Amino acid sequence: NSNVGIGFEAGRYFNGGGSTEVSQLSNSIYIGAETRASANNVTNEIVIGYQSFGAGSNTVTIGNSNITKTVIGGVIQKRALDTAPASATSAGTTGEIRVTSTHIYVCIATNTWVRSALTNW
Repeated sequence: NSNVGIGFEAGRYFNGGGSTEVSQLSNSIYIGAETRASANNVTNEIVIGYQSFGAGSNTVTIGNSNITKTVIGGVIQKRALDTAPASATSAGTTGEIRVTSTHIYVCIATNTWVRSALTNW
């Protein structure tokens, strides 16, 4: 179903499934030995790096838990601004970052947000 797997057992199994083979994937890419899908029936999941595990449909994962630094050259650009959390206790996952035209929001613990105002200089 329009998948790509490069590397020993790339995309063959899913995370938490032991040696249970994936039976349904679509439009997904697995690059690196022993990369794993997040589950069966995911779509548009991209996983890159030795023993890296996917994060679900419509996600990109680069590197496994041993990676200590990610270096990217050039400008990093979001397609659009995000929607701000409704409050400091809105649903969120630790490490999630949202950017609006006035603030940057960071989820510092499950459902716990802080923000910083943006100003001109």
